[in-house]
Amino acid sequence: MFQQILVPLDGSERAKNALFVAARIAQATHGSLHVIKVIDPVPELGWSKIALEQEVMSKELNSMQNAVRVPDLTGIPVASEILTGQPAEQILAAAQRYQSDIIVLCSHGYTGIDRWVMGSVAQKVAFHSPIPVFVLHKNTFLYQLLRAQKSRPARIMVPLDGSVLAESSIKPAAHLCAALSAPESGILQFTHIIQCPNNIEAGEDNSATKALEKETAMAKAYLQEIEKRIHEGELASLHLRTASTIAHEADVATMLEHIARHGEHANGEGVCDAIVMATHGRSGIKRWLLGSVTERILSTARIPLLIIRPEQV
Repeated sequence: MFQQILVPLDGSERAKNALFVAARIAQATHGSLHVIKVIDPVPELGWSKIALEQEVMSKELNSMQNAVRVPDLTGIPVASEILTGQPAEQILAAAQRYQSDIIVLCSHGYTGIDRWVMGSVAQKVAFHSPIPVFVLHKNTFLYQLLRAQKSRPARIMVPLDGSVLAESSIKPAAHLCAALSAPESGILQFTHIIQCPNNIEAGEDNSATKALEKETAMAKAYLQEIEKRIHEGELASLHLRTASTIAHEADVATMLEHIARHGEHANGEGVCDAIVMATHGRSGIKRWLLGSVTERILSTARIPLLIIRPEQV
């Protein structure tokens, strides 16, 4: 599924982590990488502009070629290109030109992409791209997982609210999980958050408590059906393991991030390596606004996030 992989770099060392993650995906899918760097246009300087532009482009291209000349990329087809203009627009245009299947970028470098997330460029890419965008962070267990000599399977969280649009993230999540876990069998963790006031959790409202119990039972049955689809449907060939989590919290984004980073239990069991989300879903067992939830996780969380747009369904 993820064979044509676009990797935007900003020249920082930390951003190069995206190359390593993209390489692991490419190895598993027998794919290839298109590595790009977007720089500012050379200013108008009269007759010297052409010569200066050629010098700058040549320097940047040499730097990029050195960046991709690493053992992690051995045997993987890699094409490099320097582009000029507005970063978000150029990245999206490159993805279309290369017919990319996924964009992999690091959100916290020393320059560039770190500024993009806090500003608007990375969010523009994530929420306007017609293909999945995998946003990485500087401090994440994912790098440790992939670089470990004795690997363990990746655990990928898939938040679901019962809607078809939210479920559009399941297939990309399954393929990402399989790629990052290879040759092990990865784990998909389906997570449903039931929004409720704190007084219900405390048992102060009997009628509301009964309603919550009913909704929890419905959510449990729903997630069991989702797991069954994974093991018996078109994704069964990926040989993934599955798990389900149901939690009660008024703040969906905060709870999702907490479970992903710290696990479902106090002992840290169930810590996730990444989250895969559609940008919104508004029907089903419980109505979330996944667009706003996804935006909050992208802006504040420090866990890799694969973003799927509804138009990709």
